[in-house]
Amino acid sequence: VPPATLLSTVWAPWWRFERGRFVPATAFRPVPRVDAAVLTIERRTPPLLPLAMAREYAEFVRASWPFRMGG
Repeated sequence: VPPATLLSTVWAPWWRFERGRFVPATAFRPVPRVDAAVLTIERRTPPLLPLAMAREYAEFVRASWPFRMGG
């Protein structure tokens, strides 16, 4: 799944985010109105960008957010 938020896009070159195990609402008390899932976060080795580019990359993403697809 590609990064979907500003924060996940900024962190994507160094971290991988995946939806893990499904947790049904019935697993909680009181039972909420929605189901849940476990979020897994894994450090990329090697990263997609060098750490020295973190600030410049974050500034670029923030200035370009939200990305416009197709013009």
